[in-house]
Amino acid sequence: MFSAKIGASGDGVRGLTHDEFLEVFSRGNGFTSGCGVEYPENLTVDRDLSEGQNPIPGTDYLSGILQPGRRLLNVRLVRHADGYLRDLQDDFPSTGRFRILCLASSDLLDPQGVLARALTALGTSVLRFPKSLVEQVVIHPRLPRNFTWTDLPLEAKEHSEMSF
Repeated sequence: MFSAKIGASGDGVRGLTHDEFLEVFSRGNGFTSGCGVEYPENLTVDRDLSEGQNPIPGTDYLSGILQPGRRLLNVRLVRHADGYLRDLQDDFPSTGRFRILCLASSDLLDPQGVLARALTALGTSVLRFPKSLVEQVVIHPRLPRNFTWTDLPLEAKEHSEMSF
C-alpha cells in the first residue's frame, strides 16, 4: 500500500485515496509503535464506562484519547520524586513487568476522594504481587496547593515512591 500511487494511475488501476491511505497508516501505526496494544477486561481493566465518564470523548486513540486497557502514548512529565522532566516511555523499559498507571485528578490529597479509594483497592488486591511483577505509577496534574510527602495517600507512598 505504501508503494502504490494515490489516486488513479494511467494503467486504469485504482489507487488509494488520500483519506484511505491516512486510515491505513493510522491503524498500522498503532501496531508498529506498540501503542495499539489493548488488554481485555480483567481485574485491573474496567471497560464499563458509563456515558459521559471518559473525560476525553472520541475514538482516535493514536492522538492521545484514553481508553481503559490501551497503552498510553509517550508524554513528557515532571517526575515528582526528583523534579526531572522525563519521557513517560523512557521510565518504562520493557522488562516483562506489568505497570498500573493511576491517572489522578486534583483529589489526590483528599483522603476520602475517588483516588484514595482506588489506590486502597489496588493495594489490597493487585499489588500483593511482587514488585518485580507489578509496578504502580501515579500520574497527577498540577495540584492547587503545595504538599509534602506526608499529605499523600499511604498506598501511593508504599507502592509508587520513585514512580510518581
